[in-house]
Amino acid sequence: MAPETTPGCRSRTTAASGGRRLAVRTLRPRGPHCKMLGTRCAPMVVRRDTVSYFLDLFSPETHAAFAASDRTISGFRILHRRAATRVHAGDVLVCYLTRLSRWVGLLQVEGGPFEDGTPRFTAGHDPFVVRFNVKPIVWLSPEHGIPIRDPSVWTRLGFTQRHQPNSTTWTGGVRKSLARLSDNDGELLERLLRDQSTHPKLHPLAPSETRSLRSHLPPVGRSHRGLGA
Repeated sequence: MAPETTPGCRSRTTAASGGRRLAVRTLRPRGPHCKMLGTRCAPMVVRRDTVSYFLDLFSPETHAAFAASDRTISGFRILHRRAATRVHAGDVLVCYLTRLSRWVGLLQVEGGPFEDGTPRFTAGHDPFVVRFNVKPIVWLSPEHGIPIRDPSVWTRLGFTQRHQPNSTTWTGGVRKSLARLSDNDGELLERLLRDQSTHPKLHPLAPSETRSLRSHLPPVGRSHRGLGA
């Protein structure tokens, strides 16, 4: 699928002293329909000495839709408009697959947020209108996604390590898209996902997970709905 022409930004992330990363954001609005959130659509450069991590929730349907796209846009519902203004170019969206409870990707923000109601995956209404230009760093299939209950994750994430794996008391940590992750959790997940991308390990789906995945995907020939959760 060819990418849309949308207002956007360019960014670069460079190494800085002490091992820290420097995110440099250059806003370059394009075209007459620019609707950048939290900006005046004027070219500017913002230098930040940290990279922040934010949660990007995907359902099985939106995961499949994003995988089939050019993977340059991640979108959110209008209720996330305010949260979106806290995300800047150079930040990283950490992708979590709901219902299967797996970490499946890292998307580096390159521009936005902006609002665009142009359907990307359906001919009709697309609810994911608050959008970012993104560049995939890691993108994994469900079978290669890292289960959140894997000991390498569970015992080290700040919002899970004090809970039993069979409990539901931890789920508040993955309940809302664009929630900010702690630096420790974000850096841990980035390391694990990059390693999984370079040295993939299969995490087979349980029969119940396979049934859940199939039951929520549209039949062949029908469009996937939406872009991101």
